[in-house]
Amino acid sequence: MLGGGTGSGAQQLPLDELVARAQQLCRQLGGAMPKRQQQPLARTAPPPPPSKRVRPAGGGGGGGGGSGGTTPSAIVTRTLPSIAEFKAQHFHARCPVLIRGAMQHWGAMGGEHRTHGGSDDGEDDAVAAGSAVQHGGGWADLGYLSRVAGLRTVPVELGSSYMSGDWSQRLMTFDEFLRDHVLQQQHQQQQQQQQQQQQQVTGYLAQHQLFEQIPELRRDIMTPDYCCVLDDDDDEEGEEGGAADDAGADVVVNAWFGPAGTKSPTHHDPYHNLLCQVVGSKRVRLFAPDCAAALYCHEGMMSNTSQVDVDAPDHHAFPLFAQAPSSECVLRSGEMLYIPKGWFHYVVSLEVSFSVSFWWR
Repeated sequence: MLGGGTGSGAQQLPLDELVARAQQLCRQLGGAMPKRQQQPLARTAPPPPPSKRVRPAGGGGGGGGGSGGTTPSAIVTRTLPSIAEFKAQHFHARCPVLIRGAMQHWGAMGGEHRTHGGSDDGEDDAVAAGSAVQHGGGWADLGYLSRVAGLRTVPVELGSSYMSGDWSQRLMTFDEFLRDHVLQQQHQQQQQQQQQQQQQVTGYLAQHQLFEQIPELRRDIMTPDYCCVLDDDDDEEGEEGGAADDAGADVVVNAWFGPAGTKSPTHHDPYHNLLCQVVGSKRVRLFAPDCAAALYCHEGMMSNTSQVDVDAPDHHAFPLFAQAPSSECVLRSGEMLYIPKGWFHYVVSLEVSFSVSFWWR
């Protein structure tokens, strides 16, 4: 302080004189003596916020944003949306949606099973008549599947996933697949000694056009009407949301059948996808296309597949993954999941599972 009255000490006189002269100078210049309290305090600029390595998944439609790599958000769930609602709110928005109530009428679900007087591909009437059996539980009745498809030969993937070093593929009959892989828990006592010497290999009937091979099973399902929705520059606009008359002709239908633990590594496809769960349940995790950098895709032929193990990520090798927003659901029997074209998806069977995918562009 410059305080102190007159006579408070010889050391303060020079200061008093200095203050008096300063006041006199300010008056001569027409100004006022500045006050300390009016001087702004010096502030340190706050540090800039850390830059985000991966921007949130919003560009693809908002269905997968809002969560980190380890805490996925929930996928939007709707009950039987109209074609117009699906097109506007999900297809064009590229927003995933879990749809309920669109599969109850399928014979595969145990609904009304259609009878057929004959086969479309020249098979005899006895075989065609076999598909008319009322099987009640739909494809959950493995006895029905065995009767319809048991003797047919199918390609089965062996190994934990198609990216694992132990992956292979083998042809076997559908009954052999049921016995050795789907129903393996029923033979646990017989296999215990073998399992002590050799680990049981997972078998997966994956991405197979089973329904072209076995039309009896194709009659148990129906292509969802949502597959008729196309992009505006490709479709013929209709009154109910723009469904092209010939849409569905190019829909690719695949079967996915296997025991608990089957996996599809995180990957994307060049199709829109309706994944329909007939039997059992699966856990599905989704990442928008703009998360590609954080998923560290392989180079070469597998450039659509991530190197990251979603359930046990190596954050040292793949540091960006922790910031990748995602969404997740458990897909249960009778539900279908719309996965937009280009969205990454990771799928794990939680129990014996039979799914049907409908791909379209």
